[in-house]
Amino acid sequence: VKDNRAHEVLRLILNTIIEILAKEKIIDPEKDLKHIKYNKLIRKYELEIPHVTLLKSSWDKTNKTKHNNLQPVFEKVKNFNWKRVPIDHIDLSIRGKYGADGFFQPFKQFKFE
Repeated sequence: VKDNRAHEVLRLILNTIIEILAKEKIIDPEKDLKHIKYNKLIRKYELEIPHVTLLKSSWDKTNKTKHNNLQPVFEKVKNFNWKRVPIDHIDLSIRGKYGADGFFQPFKQFKFE
């Protein structure tokens, strides 16, 4: 991810969400954040390594510790000719509730200009 206006907007969105969740005591930033750290210099939360989770290795809702070996999937796509994908918005979604399009129902949408 290159530093640009969209990246800065993502940083601000992340920081705002973390601050709200912490204030409402939904999360404890000291314990619950794995890849997100508080940057004392800029006084904001930020991702250590910006990333998007494309696949999760656990799908079994009855056994959260059960993970599938996704190595065969990664081997098939490692030489794939990935193309750039424009992102014009980010949805914060309600897990378990679905919209008419079949995706998680967003309760907030952040649009990039």
